[in-house]
Amino acid sequence: MQPLVVSEQQSSSYFKFWHNNGLHDGMRYRNELFRHFRTFSVHRRNHAYSLGCAFAQQGIQTVITCVSDRNTAPEERRYILWISLRSPWPENKQSLAAPLTPSLVGVVF
Repeated sequence: MQPLVVSEQQSSSYFKFWHNNGLHDGMRYRNELFRHFRTFSVHRRNHAYSLGCAFAQQGIQTVITCVSDRNTAPEERRYILWISLRSPWPENKQSLAAPLTPSLVGVVF
């Protein structure tokens, strides 16, 4: 299983939700709900895909959206990794990603 890669225009809708005393970003795509996991620069898009593949191998459904604006330069594109709201919710992002791909944790933003 591989992550879906979609343009921002293909994603259905974005929303905010409350969980664990915090406000989080969410997205609906094909009647499935996802939560924001991490944002990657255009230069790190391969890391987004690698991490998405690692999650998918663990059975976690992932989507990567390519976010750009008509007025922004291609190098300002961002890639956002979303993971299914049905997946485990760790206390922090590091604990979910660390066992999967230690070399990718914390390298983007």
